Amino acid sequence: STSRLSFMLALPIFCTFLLFARNLLEYFGPEFTIGAIPLIILATGQIFNSATGSANTMLLMSGHSQLVMKNTIVMSSILLITTTVLIPIWGIKGAAVAAAATFILTNVVRAHQVWRIHHVQPYTWALAKPIAAAALATGIVALLQKTVFTSFNPVLILLLGLLYLTGIWTLGI
Repeated sequence: STSRLSFMLALPIFCTFLLFARNLLEYFGPEFTIGAIPLIILATGQIFNSATGSANTMLLMSGHSQLVMKNTIVMSSILLITTTVLIPIWGIKGAAVAAAATFILTNVVRAHQVWRIHHVQPYTWALAKPIAAAALATGIVALLQKTVFTSFNPVLILLLGLLYLTGIWTLGI
């Protein structure tokens, strides 16, 4: 339930970054827009993290702190290695890919460990509803962005949120 709620709350933020990363970063200055792709890559890793975020807590609360420590050491090593390799090749995008891939790998490993130890997993068909609502809302706003609002309009972010909430309400929370 916690993972689902976390995922449902993070999903519209992820969709906002997906559609408007460049526009949002432009508020800090034009030199920040170069970070749009890395922001989207990092947001992808974090949305996955929000869908499985409670796995680490479950391991800790069930007395598997040694396993959590080993996971942290291994994943930190993987992050260090991947950033060392990818930053010289892709620069800031390489750092984002390394971090996002490590987030995803870490959470897959933790979710697998929770399943193996407790036979509990965070993924159910109930996650399909917020994904469907977010996909539909994002698709509509992307279409409007291409056709009606040819320049950035903050109203689109509000519309994205309202469409998402409408989709969640219609599909049933």
